[in-house]
Amino acid sequence: KRNELCFGTHCSTTDADFYEMNEEQEQKHFVVEKLLARLDDRERIVISKYFGIEDDSDGHNLDEISKDLNLSTERVRQLKVKAINRMRAEVFDIKEAEFLFR
Repeated sequence: KRNELCFGTHCSTTDADFYEMNEEQEQKHFVVEKLLARLDDRERIVISKYFGIEDDSDGHNLDEISKDLNLSTERVRQLKVKAINRMRAEVFDIKEAEFLFR
């Protein structure tokens, strides 16, 4: 959702909209960090690599992660599923995540 003021071919986001977008991004980042902190080390590594959180990339596939961690691809898949399920269950316990459910 982006609110822009447009005049001819020139468009600019209003300051209020820019602030709102940045604030929401910061809230999301904070919630993700809190959720990651609740995972065990291997789950956190798998999720961070899979979604590119660790290195700000587009993410890595299960095979790449399995080689990095010296685990089978199946074990990495299991860890990913377990971690995502834990994060889904625990997001409701994080007060700062309330904005996600509005």
